[in-house]
Amino acid sequence: MRHLVLFCHRHAWWVIAGWLVVLAALTTAGAAAGSDYRDTLKPPASDSTLAQTLLAEVPGGGQGGDQERIVLTADGSGGVASAAVRERIAPMLDRVARLPHVVQVTSPYGPQGGAQISADGRTAFATVSYDVKWWLPSWLDRVVPRIAVEGPSAADAPPAAEREREAAARS
Repeated sequence: MRHLVLFCHRHAWWVIAGWLVVLAALTTAGAAAGSDYRDTLKPPASDSTLAQTLLAEVPGGGQGGDQERIVLTADGSGGVASAAVRERIAPMLDRVARLPHVVQVTSPYGPQGGAQISADGRTAFATVSYDVKWWLPSWLDRVVPRIAVEGPSAADAPPAAEREREAAARS
């Protein structure tokens, strides 16, 4: 080993040149051989390719619309399942179901809604499914449930700065 070290030390430039020649030869050989790497997202028989094909056949590209939840709470006796609360909530959910782009409203009082009522019975939610994906202004989340049950009020109007910002974004 001592002889190899001495040779490399005495002939350093020849050793460096030799390593550069070996590096160039390996790089050239690797480029000539090519690689088996494939950058494709559509292997012919994969499950994801089949799923993409099926989704492409669905109108709208298989992309569903948004879903929102309307959270309901009741503190009185009987909770959200009481007749008094149900009489106020059911018509509101019917009105929501008739709004534009609403495809389905899953009520906590319907056959699929049993799991949508909390264990203590004081909180429930309804799921609203739309046929489009859309952006809603942040202030609307605070307004819609109250409007649906009580009707609109002056307090429901968005702040002027938000209205101006949203108008500017649309134009």
